[in-house]
Amino acid sequence: MMQASTPLLGKPDGIDLSEVDFDWATLRQRVLDAHPSLADVFFQGHGNHLQFIDSCIAEKVMLQFVKSDDEPVLPVHDSFIMHFAFGDMGELEEAMRRAFYDHFKKDIKVSEEIGIMLPSTFDDKEFEDLTIEEIADGPPEYGEWNKRNFHMRSKNG
Repeated sequence: MMQASTPLLGKPDGIDLSEVDFDWATLRQRVLDAHPSLADVFFQGHGNHLQFIDSCIAEKVMLQFVKSDDEPVLPVHDSFIMHFAFGDMGELEEAMRRAFYDHFKKDIKVSEEIGIMLPSTFDDKEFEDLTIEEIADGPPEYGEWNKRNFHMRSKNG
């Protein structure tokens, strides 16, 4: 809906709604109802421009750490991965806030979930105690994600 330059009254190609109990018109309307503040942005073809702005902000965050601390920051979708101490000390969050402010000249609300470490069955294990299979496959609680991800890669070639 952000990429589209038309109202998308018909279901776009490549969208599989077989796992949900509603049709495209219902999904489209639910998205519009859930995000009324974006009504002026949807269907205007601004998606690529917004992705570019997002990438510029992410680049600024990554370069700041590489230049000042020689610490790598890896972007993953709408998040960053780096040494946990930078999250604990608030440095990553501050870098994100500054990069956003530098671009838009406005402050941004940031989720309280920043820096949350999800528990894993590997938490009590030393790296040396893990088998090659455990290292390659990751914690068992991520097994369903791995199955879905592998299935999608196999399906898409």
